[in-house]
Amino acid sequence: MAVKTYKYNDKTQLTEHFRVQEWKCKCGKNHEIKIDDKLPKLLETLRTKLNAIRGDIYSGYRCPTHDKNVGGRGTGSHTLGYSVDIIFYDKNNKPIPSSKVALLLEDLGHQYGVAYRCGGSQDYQGKIHIDTRPRKWYGDESKSNTLSLKDHKAPSDGKTGHTTFLTYIYKPTTKYVNASVLNVRNEPNTGAKVVDGIKYGTSIKVYYIEGEWAKIGVAKWVSAKYIQDTAPEKKSAVKEEKTSKNENIVQNDVPKVEESPVIDKNEHFVDDEKTIDKEQFPDIEKELDYEDRKDANNALFYLIDLIIKLVKKIFKKD
Repeated sequence: MAVKTYKYNDKTQLTEHFRVQEWKCKCGKNHEIKIDDKLPKLLETLRTKLNAIRGDIYSGYRCPTHDKNVGGRGTGSHTLGYSVDIIFYDKNNKPIPSSKVALLLEDLGHQYGVAYRCGGSQDYQGKIHIDTRPRKWYGDESKSNTLSLKDHKAPSDGKTGHTTFLTYIYKPTTKYVNASVLNVRNEPNTGAKVVDGIKYGTSIKVYYIEGEWAKIGVAKWVSAKYIQDTAPEKKSAVKEEKTSKNENIVQNDVPKVEESPVIDKNEHFVDDEKTIDKEQFPDIEKELDYEDRKDANNALFYLIDLIIKLVKKIFKKD
């Protein structure tokens, strides 16, 4: 990648939506046009991610004379082919705020130059300075076109020292996660890469909400459906409550089943409402353990056999 020089009348289409003529110097003279290769591709990426219908470059390449005429030093990034001042428009043909474009560039990891509120404009006017000069500089041109963000008192908290557009522009509020594990994505859509996960009940800083997504950091977004203003109840307590309710339902809805009595061979045996005592018939225990029991086919045969033996003993005794 490098800065290329084009003739003043070059008609080359650099990307799908940007062409050389859009960089032409506004001085009106027919001189060469310088453009860094990275810049048109970056603008195309921004146009796509912003869902913009167009991006109007109102200042591209500047010759040194024109740069001075518009307040520059004659040696700035515009004169080297690294810069554009541009406005992106949404589907309603309204300027996309320069802060939104700056925040997107920050999310994309742009390590070069960005200045929102370009030329001292208002944010809603959408004017933004973007460059690819090999150095990082984030600025607020409503306050200065030379100093960086950290030198100004931020709109978010009135303090200096901010190094990101996110903390400079927005003051965060505290929210709480109400999902088991909330995915953190690098862009506000479900197809974006998951970069982290936040556990249930964790407090997080939310800078702003855009549609169904909440921004919690640079290139960090979560679904706004799974955050709330207050800390949720502990998950273990919820689980215990549900378990307790289920137990009550079982106890209340299922009839008790009486267990069959366990017959102890030391207890009385009942047959036809007559009680037979082992003390009265001392051989009864032997009879219960007799070897023929092993050959009984089933419990019914065993019981019949036992009754017959008992009846015989009764008559024999009598």
